[in-house]
Amino acid sequence: GGPAVTGGAAAGAAAGGAERLVAWAACAVLVTDLLLVLLWAYRKAFLRKETFAPVWSVMDVWVGGQVVLVLLFLLLVPFLTVLNAAGVRDPWALTPESRAGLLYVVVPSAILQNVSFFAVPAGVIVGKYGQRLRDIGLGPLPRARDLWAGVLLGLAAFAVSGLLESGLVGLAREFRHVPEVAAALRHEETNEVARIVRSLPRHGPAALVFAVLAIGVSAPFGEEMFFRGFLLRALRRRLGVTAGLLLSSLLFTAAHAYAFGLVPVFLFGVLLAWVYHVSGSLWTCVLMHAVNNTLAVCAAYFLS
Repeated sequence: GGPAVTGGAAAGAAAGGAERLVAWAACAVLVTDLLLVLLWAYRKAFLRKETFAPVWSVMDVWVGGQVVLVLLFLLLVPFLTVLNAAGVRDPWALTPESRAGLLYVVVPSAILQNVSFFAVPAGVIVGKYGQRLRDIGLGPLPRARDLWAGVLLGLAAFAVSGLLESGLVGLAREFRHVPEVAAALRHEETNEVARIVRSLPRHGPAALVFAVLAIGVSAPFGEEMFFRGFLLRALRRRLGVTAGLLLSSLLFTAAHAYAFGLVPVFLFGVLLAWVYHVSGSLWTCVLMHAVNNTLAVCAAYFLS
C-alpha cells in the first residue's frame, strides 16, 4: 500500500498546486483589470486623452481572452447538464485516454473551446470594429491559391516539425541522467495529449473521426482566428511586425502543453504568423494548420 499512498499524496499535492496557481493567476488578472480601468479613467478625466486604440487594440485582446473563458464556461454548463441527464454523473473523472473520456469529454470540450476562440474575436471584429470577416482574410470560401498554399505548406510544416521533435527527443534521451531532462521526457510521454494520442488506435475508426473533427478541424479555425486574425493584427499595429510575429507565436506556443514539442510549435506559429502577414489570408493559415494537425492525428492512429 505504500506506493499507492505515496502516489495518491503526490497527485493530491499536484492538484492542490494547480488550484493555487489558478487562484493566483485569477487574482493577477483581476488586479491588472483594475489598474487598466484606473489608468483609462485618469487619462480620460484629467488628461482628456484616449488610452486604448478604437480598432485593433491590445486591450481588446486582453478583455477578449477573458470573455473566451466566460463563454466557454457558459457553453460547458448545458453540455454537462446533458451528460448528467444521460447518466454520466462525473465526466471529468473519466480518463482522457479512455473511449468514454475521449467521446464525452475531450472531443466536445475541444470543440466548445474553439467555438469560444472563434466567436469572441469575430464578435469584436464585426460588432465593435464594423468590419467583415473577409476583411481579415476569411471569406466564405478559400480561393484556389489559398487552398494550394495551405495544403503544401501544411505538408512541409508537418514533415519538418516531426523531424525536429524526433531529433530533440532523441537528443534528450542521451542526457536523461540530468534530472530536468528526465522530467521533461516524462512529461512528454505522460501529458494528457500524449495519453490521448497513444489511445487512439485501440478505440477504432470512430475515435479517428472524432479526433480529426476536434483537432484537425475545430482547432485550426478557433486558434487561427484568435492568434492570427485577432492577436497578431493587434500586436502588429501596436509593436510592429517583428515583435508582433514573435510575441503572438510565443503566446500560441504557451497554449500547448508539450515539452520538446514547444520548439516545433513555436516555429510553426512563426510560420503561420509570417504567412498571414505576407498573404493577408486567414484561410491559408487555417488550411495549413488543418493539414498539419490531421496528419499528426492520422500518424498517431496508423503508425502507433
